[in-house]
Amino acid sequence: MTDYVISPAAQADIISILDWTEERFGVQGRMRYEALLSQAILDVADDPQRVGSLMRREIIETARTYHLSHSRDRVGASMGKVRHPRHFLLYRKLAGNRIEIGRILHDSMDISRNLPCEYQLTHSEEGISLHGAVVIPVEVYSAERKAEFLLNSAVDAEDYRRVMEEVRKLGLDPDKIAHEPLRED
Repeated sequence: MTDYVISPAAQADIISILDWTEERFGVQGRMRYEALLSQAILDVADDPQRVGSLMRREIIETARTYHLSHSRDRVGASMGKVRHPRHFLLYRKLAGNRIEIGRILHDSMDISRNLPCEYQLTHSEEGISLHGAVVIPVEVYSAERKAEFLLNSAVDAEDYRRVMEEVRKLGLDPDKIAHEPLRED
């Protein structure tokens, strides 16, 4: 396993994510998300180029991202699964056999606006160069895509019923939108 360090920015991200998760989903939800975050970090430390990780050379040469959804099935069954993880790790290879987790960002966040300072500067023999803004294509969401997102984001039966009404307000039939129906356990 590769050694890893978690930057101060990523540590703050973890605290913020877990506080929000506990507030929204309770202690059990927080524990599930914490287990998923831990597993994702261990997974990229075990294999920084693992399936699901993406090179992000537009940020810096050694930057990669890895969405937590790729580690969902590796969390112990006793913890339960996070249905729709919404975060990804931004990490980079450091000298030696180490990686640094630079940030843990929500997948709706603009990476270029949330880069750690260290990811914005490249040191070379010619000096220091500052990377410009990252250009990321903007997805314009259709009504169907919005409905799919809403339906897949429901957290309980009451929320699912509310979302079904919102989808109908969009003029769509929720039963005809591709999504993973909420299962009541």
